[in-house]
Amino acid sequence: MCNQSSLTLLITIDYYHTPQSKAYYDKKRAEGKKHNQAVRSLARHLSRVIWSLVKNNRLYEKDLNWDKTSGMFRACFAHFNR
Repeated sequence: MCNQSSLTLLITIDYYHTPQSKAYYDKKRAEGKKHNQAVRSLARHLSRVIWSLVKNNRLYEKDLNWDKTSGMFRACFAHFNR
């Protein structure tokens, strides 16, 4: 299991390297969430994405349905950009 500091590090790295994560975090901040609340929301979102991939026996598909003009998600599986 990950401890809180390693999970925070992973979320921070994901935020800086994944445009979809940055868009999700920025959306939460625009909704009035504080930094820590937005980070927790992003962590829960990433957990849901990973679980959905595992549950459906799917691999990550880079930029699946990612709308770069609006900066919003069209599909949950579009999240990881590695």
